[in-house]
Amino acid sequence: MNKVILLLSLLFITYNSSNLLVQSQTLTNYPDTSQLQYDQSYLRICTNLFEQIVDLNTTLSVEYIYDACYTCEYQTLVVLDSSSSQYIIMPSTFGYKFNISVLYNGKAQDDILYLSFHQIFGEYGIYDISVNISTVNVTKKIYHSVNILKEPINSEIPIAVLFSILVGMAIAWPFIIYLYKRSKRDSLEYQLMASVERENRKKDRLRSLDVFRGFSITIMIFVNYGGGGYWFFNHSLWNGLTVADLVFPWFVFIMGIAMPLSFHAMEKRGTPKRVIVQKLLRRSIILFALGLFINNGVNLQQWRILGVLQRFSISYLVVGLIMLFVPLWKFRPSPSDIININDGGGMHQSQQLSSSSSQQLQQHQSQQFSHSSQQYSQQQVFLIPQDVVEQQSILNGPSMNSNKDIDTFVKGNLYSMSLTQHETIISKYFADIAPYWIQWVFALVIFSGWFLLMFLVPVPGCPTGYLGVGGLANQGRYQNCTGGAARLIDLKIFTEAHIFHNPTCLEVYKTPSYDPEGTVGYLTSIFLCFIGVQAGRIILIYKSNRSRLIRWMIWSVVLCGIAAGLCGLTQNQGWIPVNKNLWSPSFILLMAGFGFFVLTVMFIVIDIKKIWNGSPFIYVGMNPITIYCGHEILGTYFPFSFNVTYQTHSLYLLSNCIGVGCWLLIAYQMYRNKLFINI
Repeated sequence: MNKVILLLSLLFITYNSSNLLVQSQTLTNYPDTSQLQYDQSYLRICTNLFEQIVDLNTTLSVEYIYDACYTCEYQTLVVLDSSSSQYIIMPSTFGYKFNISVLYNGKAQDDILYLSFHQIFGEYGIYDISVNISTVNVTKKIYHSVNILKEPINSEIPIAVLFSILVGMAIAWPFIIYLYKRSKRDSLEYQLMASVERENRKKDRLRSLDVFRGFSITIMIFVNYGGGGYWFFNHSLWNGLTVADLVFPWFVFIMGIAMPLSFHAMEKRGTPKRVIVQKLLRRSIILFALGLFINNGVNLQQWRILGVLQRFSISYLVVGLIMLFVPLWKFRPSPSDIININDGGGMHQSQQLSSSSSQQLQQHQSQQFSHSSQQYSQQQVFLIPQDVVEQQSILNGPSMNSNKDIDTFVKGNLYSMSLTQHETIISKYFADIAPYWIQWVFALVIFSGWFLLMFLVPVPGCPTGYLGVGGLANQGRYQNCTGGAARLIDLKIFTEAHIFHNPTCLEVYKTPSYDPEGTVGYLTSIFLCFIGVQAGRIILIYKSNRSRLIRWMIWSVVLCGIAAGLCGLTQNQGWIPVNKNLWSPSFILLMAGFGFFVLTVMFIVIDIKKIWNGSPFIYVGMNPITIYCGHEILGTYFPFSFNVTYQTHSLYLLSNCIGVGCWLLIAYQMYRNKLFINI
């Protein structure tokens, strides 16, 4: 009995060993997933076709279209003449549409066996697609099944964990600050820091603008380092919008906001217009030169001319010249805007104005003002809004060194004193727009240049007005038409050697070279910068927070509405899609609308409610160009980035976060040591 049991045990062990060996051999036939990068999987095609149809001239054709490739033609994945293919590496970011057909002598027949289906693959998964032929009553049918040999991983877990950590830190940070201040409130160091903080607040610096700028630069660094490899932290392939597409236009918008504030500060210091123009030119040249340096011209024959900083440079220069040299418009009087100073009330107001205005201007030319005020006491006065007069002086008007200038000043003060009785719709609601309508005309003329070039310039071999990606798109009919007239103009100006050779659309659409910072896009970026100027003028003209917030939100809604109309609320079907590669009008209007909204939210949270002090982004916002250039130059050095053999979303995300954290720390140290590098 014992011998029988022992014999059965040996047989059982032998059977299980053989099974384990078979399983081990089967597993060793699987490809090594450590050879995959993030967002990749393995796929093998299997079939019983050659068991059902014995014909040496019969093959199985497998074609596919990647979901991210809009209007693309089918690409051949594999043509089988045996029972299975080798394992093929497939990107798993988006799904695929497959067409499988049986071919005879390489061509489809009338009685072709055809199959079409959609499939999504997961990261690090191993898949078999079995294409089988069955015969029922002499009729052959084709069907497929998908076998998952190795389960994919959830690639969204790392970003979800990071988001949870950031939310937790955001919630805990105010409590940490409160406890820290409470523990240090009796120390001399804390009292000194509190005193400095109060002084900074008295300076009326718009902290939300610095935070907005720093936030944009921080996200820009993160996406430039790779964004953890996630598609939504990388630029759109062509049409559409991702997180990475937001930050560059936002920075242009923020630059526009700061321009009237900067020019105003220089005017208050008594800086002549000639000096302001010199600073404008100098800064533009430095920005352009830094952009050329970052592009690395070690190979002069392949030196890319255009770039991010170059676009900042040209946009800043053109908008600055418009602000400084395009004249303002003065309101024409309406009957309600005219007061007769000869009556009692008018004379009393005039005398009060003469006294107050003389005190304000006695450092300049008291005698001229006295003469001017006497002149106004004997005639009717045509009124000009006070804030308009201030803005004319701030942006491009002459200083008050003539009777005419003093007259204007007196009129503005008279207007402000009688505002409650004589204000007009224009002066009350459109003081930030109406005086600048001529400048708006100039900006709109530049903006319209985009439409004229893109829709009227003929491109050889391409339809006029083509805004598509070319390559495989449109069934491959316009392979060399990427960007239409935009690419053609760049090639004419810079030649193939000096434009960008690796656009985001290259890998998926198989396109030629294309520069996303190309020449035509400068026309829309200039207009975006000028819209930012409008936000800055609202800050200068309206001192009420309510007035600022209402106007910013109106601009946000209007601009987003226009952008929605242009793109038709679709990614690809509208008249002018949202497209960062082209810097299309719908794109820059949408970005400006979003910019007004974000500025509104930050202004409420940071400057009005003071819920958040803006850290750590405010530190980057104080040295934006320095931090940006530093991350571009040192981005490939440790610890700003590092690579591992087995690259996953987790490790890539960790590398990118460490790199961004290093630059935040550097920005904080610069802020703490009061080191601010301006150009």
